[in-house]
Amino acid sequence: MAKNMLSARTNMPSLRARPQHARRSGNQILRDVNLRRALKLIVDHPGLSRADISRLLGLSRSAVSSIVELLLDAGLIDETLPNITGPGRPPRPLRARPLSSAAIGVLLDDSGFASVAAVDMLGSVVRKAPPRIVESPQEAPRMLAEGVLSILPELDNVRIVGIGIALPGVIDRRLGAIRFSARLGWTGVPIVTELRKRVPDMSIRVDNATNAAALAEQWLGAQAGQSILYFRITSAIGAALVLDGNLVRRAVSGALEVGHMVLDPSGPQCGCGRFGCLEALIEDELARYLRHSRTPCTNRDSESTPICDRYTRLVEVANAGDEAALQVVRNIAELSSQAIVNVINMIHVDEIVVESQLAACGAFLETISQAVSARSLSRWTSCPVVRPSTLGGMSATVGAAYLAWDAFWGVDEGLGRALYAMLGGNESGE
Repeated sequence: MAKNMLSARTNMPSLRARPQHARRSGNQILRDVNLRRALKLIVDHPGLSRADISRLLGLSRSAVSSIVELLLDAGLIDETLPNITGPGRPPRPLRARPLSSAAIGVLLDDSGFASVAAVDMLGSVVRKAPPRIVESPQEAPRMLAEGVLSILPELDNVRIVGIGIALPGVIDRRLGAIRFSARLGWTGVPIVTELRKRVPDMSIRVDNATNAAALAEQWLGAQAGQSILYFRITSAIGAALVLDGNLVRRAVSGALEVGHMVLDPSGPQCGCGRFGCLEALIEDELARYLRHSRTPCTNRDSESTPICDRYTRLVEVANAGDEAALQVVRNIAELSSQAIVNVINMIHVDEIVVESQLAACGAFLETISQAVSARSLSRWTSCPVVRPSTLGGMSATVGAAYLAWDAFWGVDEGLGRALYAMLGGNESGE
């Protein structure tokens, strides 16, 4: 069975046996910081030696040796044989052991589909559970818990560092609840409180799904320190903003709700109650195509078909050469561009990363790129690059797992305390 990171060795004391509220000394906090920094360096730059870490972190060699021994004993890294290229004692490269541990990423999307995956510390998906459909807010915690529990037997001898959950709509990250989801029509759904009853003894973190997708992109796709606008058209439309490598978010918020940016006040009514939102305009564009087109697409699709499936099939027909479908793709890209340009004219970014089934049609990204070049104020400085997301449809699920990894690496969650508990160390740091 998969192991909780805090009790990975059954003969070692559990961290939960110690007072969680106890004040830690400055030395304990500093130890935690240095453990996190060292592990992150080894994960991000495989092959570093102890001397390299000492130099990069400004720590003494004895301090680094102590940290490295902890990480080795915890099974999180390996120290491999050196390459002998000359006289003297060669350094021994350090590398992460990605399969030693994993975080569970859970996505509940705007159409009610729940996806669960285990993701290692390098961002690779090592296991996936079959998707589930959640039909009501009351059953959401149970269904998500069942998805998590279904994947744990496949993670034998893998330490689970925590669970991250990506949710739709306006999220209260402190309470782990959905405040409001326009697409699902849910309000006040306490996800984490109920989930903890079914999956105890695990760290759980939550965020908006688009924020999670942007975190995955920042983790695995974007250059360090970049500013990106992550634009997501799936079952709903949203965006997230990463400025100088930091995700912009509040404790209670959605992502950038560009799907509910009003572009035409005389347009169709949106699920949020207003008229002419980007999301409503795009759905209206697609619905009119389905009603009037005589292409093979309409033999399989209807307005009751999930919108993600309609996007996929629209792209299939457009890529097969249907001019009407291709024009709809361009129209949706043009509408999306209006919202994107509105955002980047307020805050300059280096890249615009687009996640959507529509990105599989070259005209979609091409139209957005042309609009950004022609209409954004960035054209007078440096125009943002428009590109597809690195992970595509897995972005939010992997980003959810990153929430758990980030908590594990973070000082407040206590990587150092977790390792000391696993190894039977003294929490006082003595």
